[in-house]
Amino acid sequence: MSWYKLNCGDPLLSDPVVTGVIEAFEQYRRDGQIGTGASIYSRHESRNSLHCELILYFTPETAPVARRVGARPCPVPRRRGLAPLAEAGERQLPK
Repeated sequence: MSWYKLNCGDPLLSDPVVTGVIEAFEQYRRDGQIGTGASIYSRHESRNSLHCELILYFTPETAPVARRVGARPCPVPRRRGLAPLAEAGERQLPK
């Protein structure tokens, strides 16, 4: 099972994307399509540039949501700097 990530771009302009992700997460949770351990995390990241990007990380349990919003499979993210965005049950932070 893979983690997923979605680059939301400039954090100052990413509210519509983030809102759509949270709405999708809540819909899947209400419909019982994701269960305990489903979490989405955010982190501001910079690739040696002046500006940062908002990156969302989806646990493997959120795969249906991740695919719906266009997130791509990725390695397990580093834990440092991850902030919870949406959760269903206990947090599943990477080790």
